[in-house]
Amino acid sequence: MSTPPRAATAVACLAVLALSACSADDGSAERYDADEVAGQVADAQREVAPKFDVERGSCPEGVELEKGTSFDCTVVVGGAEATYTVTVESVSDGTADLTFSSDQAVMSAAGATDLVEDDAHDRGYDEANASCGETEVLVGEPGDVLTCTVAADGEQYDVDVEILDTDGAIQLVD
Repeated sequence: MSTPPRAATAVACLAVLALSACSADDGSAERYDADEVAGQVADAQREVAPKFDVERGSCPEGVELEKGTSFDCTVVVGGAEATYTVTVESVSDGTADLTFSSDQAVMSAAGATDLVEDDAHDRGYDEANASCGETEVLVGEPGDVLTCTVAADGEQYDVDVEILDTDGAIQLVD
């Protein structure tokens, strides 16, 4: 059984960054403001999943901005940490074109909980309450298996849920 994505987010967008520090006096490559890029990644996440609380993330300091350079930034979404790859598409005249992408699904924990509770009801349990973690969202890569706990009719058991894609489609694991 699988479920369509519920507020899943795969961020893939283009951002333009005005470089705050151009080439250094020693002729080295241009660098960027890590806080500014982290803010842009967080803003992109907010656009695709506005119902989740997104905290400003972090990016590494001192990355040289050259076409093709990639580096990872993190943001906290609904209490869970998500990683995004930032790729430099071009650098020209003090401006860098960046893309943000993720190999992870960022999805509502409620979607997984609903799937697991529906399965418990299908198995004949009258009262079923599931928990799929302590955060508002679940983050993982396709193929990752998350364990949810079900309390049903006085019993407790675990159910595994597999992430199918970066859009957040999930299915129960037999």
